[in-house]
Amino acid sequence: MEMKNICSKKEYNANGEKKVKWFQIGTLNTNNDGKQFVNLNMFPNESFYVFENKKEKQTEKEGWE
Repeated sequence: MEMKNICSKKEYNANGEKKVKWFQIGTLNTNNDGKQFVNLNMFPNESFYVFENKKEKQTEKEGWE
């Protein structure tokens, strides 16, 4: 399994010098079969699955596959 960090950044000034602080907010995970999912620290018991975007628009009535 491959894991990548998901981060947000905060820019700030320190003694007149522009600096950046990075905060790790979760991970993007790729299984051995290529399927991806996201774990966010603010939702510790939930995984969010990543799917390729379909070309046609999908309505609420159709739902997700």
